[in-house]
Amino acid sequence: MLAFILQGVNMVLFSTFTSEFMLIIGTAVAAVGYGTLLAVFPSLTAEYYGLKNYGTNYGVLYTSWGIGGAIGAAIVGYSMTHGGGYNLAYTISAVMMGVCIVLSLVTKPISEAKAAELKTA
Repeated sequence: MLAFILQGVNMVLFSTFTSEFMLIIGTAVAAVGYGTLLAVFPSLTAEYYGLKNYGTNYGVLYTSWGIGGAIGAAIVGYSMTHGGGYNLAYTISAVMMGVCIVLSLVTKPISEAKAAELKTA
């Protein structure tokens, strides 16, 4: 959840960056958040959905990651065409990070009994 918060704040701040140095710092923060999420998604997938269909669940997760990348590029294009800059894209990204934060608060791992059932099935 900390990575989501970090990314959300960074997206809000991106629209205020006025120098190349600030942009480099913002990009570094985004890279840390991206790397953090990329590293923990395998274990979170196993913890939340079990190991029975781990490969399928992991595949769906990374397919969604790719679809998000394509949608993100379209949002940036729309923002540049209709907004004259990246501010709209940053705002949409920050709102989406807010949704991720809420989802991470309400989503709970599977129960011990269900985990044991999935390991034996």
